[in-house]
Amino acid sequence: MGGAKRKGRKETDVAWKVTADEVKARGYNLDIKNPHTVADDHGDPEELLQKLEAAEKETANLHDQLKSILEKALLR
Repeated sequence: MGGAKRKGRKETDVAWKVTADEVKARGYNLDIKNPHTVADDHGDPEELLQKLEAAEKETANLHDQLKSILEKALLR
């Protein structure tokens, strides 16, 4: 037997109840986010892009250094 009367059915951080009225109000969209989680704040997009650009420049610099070291080693 399923439904609300099923034995042992408990709400937890990963299992929660939603009423039929809530589902109907959402246009029957069942993609309902967990109400027990806190939305992540990923920070300011402009600041994140600046950090990404700086990391990419550093990566390119390290790539060039490694390439130079390997070229010198192969010429020996």
